[in-house]
Amino acid sequence: LVLVVVVVVLSIATVGDDSDWTAFCKEGEPGCRYYEVPFLLSNKTSGLMCEGRFNYGFQGKKEFHISDFALFSALAYESKDGLPIGLQRYFPGWTVATSRRAGADSEKSSTSDWTTFFEF
Repeated sequence: LVLVVVVVVLSIATVGDDSDWTAFCKEGEPGCRYYEVPFLLSNKTSGLMCEGRFNYGFQGKKEFHISDFALFSALAYESKDGLPIGLQRYFPGWTVATSRRAGADSEKSSTSDWTTFFEF
């Protein structure tokens, strides 16, 4: 019970703090290295659910994979500076149209909102 109370108190205390954490580095900087995972055709893979695809775009000519959903989920935890780097890395051409980060308006409002969302 004490651990739960501590986690809740720390969560409330840091809701308005913006983090500069990122899992991405700027290519060309010393020590910055990305490892590419080779693409395998579906007939050469194990048939996992990761191969699930969803069509989108004009007449459904583009595909969005379940692994893309996982990458977007990871990007949601990026800092303001890290998010564009991650988008450019994994989703070239995609940009953030609208965003809202948890606690961003906490000084203007009497209520706390822990909602974070992005529109790409």
